[in-house]
Amino acid sequence: MDEDEIKSRVDELDAAVSKEEAKLFVYSEENAAFCEFIANRKGFLRTGIEMLRAATMPLGPDESVTPIDLNYLVGKRGLYVRRLIRRENVEPDFPQPKQKSWKDKAKSKAAAAGCLTVFVVLAICTFIGVARVFIWIFGK
Repeated sequence: MDEDEIKSRVDELDAAVSKEEAKLFVYSEENAAFCEFIANRKGFLRTGIEMLRAATMPLGPDESVTPIDLNYLVGKRGLYVRRLIRRENVEPDFPQPKQKSWKDKAKSKAAAAGCLTVFVVLAICTFIGVARVFIWIFGK
């Protein structure tokens, strides 16, 4: 399928699926490494059409940001899509994972040590309590 045929099919899909009542909710919890797309049928269809438009949109030689806007789908809730960027080599654009600072590592180790200490204390108290019950039941 050549480029012109793809563009004509995208135009057909665009004409066939109205923008009215198409809803998309992009949801992500704070500090989460994932997001969720929640949409109605028209919302998913319109999202796909807009993604196809972003793939077939002619760009200038040094351009990478497509003029496609998905925010008419999002409405007033959820995350807004700032821009759709098209590049053939996308790997350099992925953000590198944030390295934990020594303070974060120390806090994690302190929390683990605190949990372990509480567990040991509770285990000792449980052992003493069970021993006291046995002494009470079976005498001295």
